Amino acid sequence: MYISFRKDSQGKITAMSLSSHVHLTYEKLAWYETLVLQVGLVGFCVLIFLWGCLVWLIRPLISRKNQSLSLVSRHTRLVELIIGLISILNLCFFSGMGIAISIIDFWEFFFGIPPVMIALLYLPIVTTGLTTVVSIIGLLAWRDKNWSWIRRGYYCLSMLAAWLFIWLLNYWNLLGFKF
Repeated sequence: MYISFRKDSQGKITAMSLSSHVHLTYEKLAWYETLVLQVGLVGFCVLIFLWGCLVWLIRPLISRKNQSLSLVSRHTRLVELIIGLISILNLCFFSGMGIAISIIDFWEFFFGIPPVMIALLYLPIVTTGLTTVVSIIGLLAWRDKNWSWIRRGYYCLSMLAAWLFIWLLNYWNLLGFKF
């Protein structure tokens, strides 16, 4: 058995082939395509989205007991509402796709994309628009200088997770209807 390597114009090895498996070529992945990074980013996003859902559900209960928390600006309330909505919709998309892929018969994909998955593909489009809107509103709220460091950190992590999730969806061709 022979092993052959392919080099690029700079002399770096980019692919490998085996003589016993003529139909296979192993390509070297870029750093951002590795499984560890992709799974780590998805895990980070899911964790932040779960946190966003929890904050969205618990914040009204805390605001009723503590009057100083209920006196936040309109921008802050709108940012927290949209971040909660983004979190719920992204989690619904992620879990819905997982359930759909595990339930739908493999052979059904030969006849096209199932309607359930097409319906789920609308969610990332909505959350991408909401992420853009909340980024602008969040910058306006940040400029008001009435956010604590905890609220600023929450906003930054939420926006980082939302934009990373958009990047991941685009990378995996799940943003829009690319089929």
